[in-house]
Amino acid sequence: MNFNLTKYDKYDKFIKIKQQGELSMKTSTFQKTLDELNLEMSQFPITSQRSHLSRIHYKGHTSEIVATVSNEVEYKFSTNHASYDEFPHKETLLQLLLDYSTTSISDRNDESKYELRLAGHGLPHDKNILMRTKKAVGKNHHKGDFLFGHDNIVIDNPHYKRHFTDRDIETFPDIWQSMIENHYLIKIEIKKEDIE
Repeated sequence: MNFNLTKYDKYDKFIKIKQQGELSMKTSTFQKTLDELNLEMSQFPITSQRSHLSRIHYKGHTSEIVATVSNEVEYKFSTNHASYDEFPHKETLLQLLLDYSTTSISDRNDESKYELRLAGHGLPHDKNILMRTKKAVGKNHHKGDFLFGHDNIVIDNPHYKRHFTDRDIETFPDIWQSMIENHYLIKIEIKKEDIE
């Protein structure tokens, strides 16, 4: 369903439609529509202060940001970028951002997520899971660091990411990608209901 704010004179009508589940957009649909507008979406580096955002930019030009949308918070996006002012299809992009940003985070995801485990090392379950810090934690773990889970405090800590999409894995340094390709790290698909 295409949603146009001008069709509705009251915000509560929008919320009612949203609650009925009529407005939702998967990430793959969002990306296909961006492609038709000569745009693409990419992640900011995990070490960036904006790693919780996806940047929408002209194809092949990550510095020409037209908009950003949150990966963690619904209803949060920004068009406060110079390239947006010059973009010829503002209304279409604004509608697209509205549809996507109002979709719950869990409903946007149509990508498989994986746990990455060390292969064949006989380590206990909670000590062989690859994790990445979402932000600096204490003196020893900097934002973007990789480590293997070593106890339940790390496993259950929201500052550590342990489920990764293929898109996440593509941003890993070469050494980690090589470990996956050479089967030193095994990708184990996580069922949707088990995703954190």
